[in-house]
Amino acid sequence: MKRNIINTLALIAALACLTVACTNREQMIAQIQTAEDSLNDEGILIVKDTALANKMIAQYIAFADKYPNDSLAPVYLYRASDITLSLGNSEQNLELLERIMNNYEDFSELSTCYLTKATTLENEERYKEALAAYNEFLRLFPDDIMAADVRQMLPYVGMSPEEMLENILAAAE
Repeated sequence: MKRNIINTLALIAALACLTVACTNREQMIAQIQTAEDSLNDEGILIVKDTALANKMIAQYIAFADKYPNDSLAPVYLYRASDITLSLGNSEQNLELLERIMNNYEDFSELSTCYLTKATTLENEERYKEALAAYNEFLRLFPDDIMAADVRQMLPYVGMSPEEMLENILAAAE
């Protein structure tokens, strides 16, 4: 009898913990949704308020930190990456992309993460790293819809527009 009472209390405690965890998760998702609604304009991410954008980034990361195995974790990290990119924070963008690429190999936007990493590095004029990142993208996603474009522009990474035009014209002759 005493053992049944202890088992019942343990079960109630476990269910209470599970309910609180679900509530916390659901509360975090609701807070994120409210903040997203403030940033979105007709389904397009618009960063009007830098403080709100930084708050969103923090909320996305906090969710992924607390629930790293949740299917929303890579989605939220990806959204945080987009916001950091729109804020011009390349280093944080690269960190978030690396986190996704290292921890969520089944993420539906994984190829885009690799490509975004490469273009971010190129925009930062880190050409050797950008070339390596583009090549990694091509190695991992040779049949991606963007692969042909990447192969075509790869020889021009690091060139000025004038140098690119010169090379294109020289090749056409």
